[in-house]
Amino acid sequence: MRISDWSSDVCSSDLKLLLKRENTLTEEERHACAVLLNYSEKLSAAYAMKEAYFQMFESKDGPEFSERLRKFRQATEKQDIKPFRTLLQTTGRWKKELICGISTGLNNGFTEGCNTTIKTLKRVCYGFRNFENFRRRTLFILNDEGRRLRRSCPFPVPDCA
Repeated sequence: MRISDWSSDVCSSDLKLLLKRENTLTEEERHACAVLLNYSEKLSAAYAMKEAYFQMFESKDGPEFSERLRKFRQATEKQDIKPFRTLLQTTGRWKKELICGISTGLNNGFTEGCNTTIKTLKRVCYGFRNFENFRRRTLFILNDEGRRLRRSCPFPVPDCA
């Protein structure tokens, strides 16, 4: 059976299944995934590489990440799947920053959360004529006690340099 023979509903659900992490699959989903992966050797290789890529980011420290990246590089060169080559190049360019993030456990989630809140407020407060009122409302919401408690850092931050 070719992919073009499948209905669009089946294809979209299969795609979602293949994009799910292997460790979160139910027994039924594992079986369905195994059936899908038997259709194509290249699809099976891509699925294994996807899992290997995600496992890199489960590393506990920089050396473990570097070793997993080296293995991923070898698999990428062996399989020669273009999207994974591009992914490998991008990951290689950001290797230092990725190791720093893995070592410290820090990310830019706080900044992204503030930006999302401000954009939502901007959309909701479209009718405000006075910028100062918009600014006050933004500062009030961003400095809310509940938000402050959620963003406190539970561990000391090591230096990554």
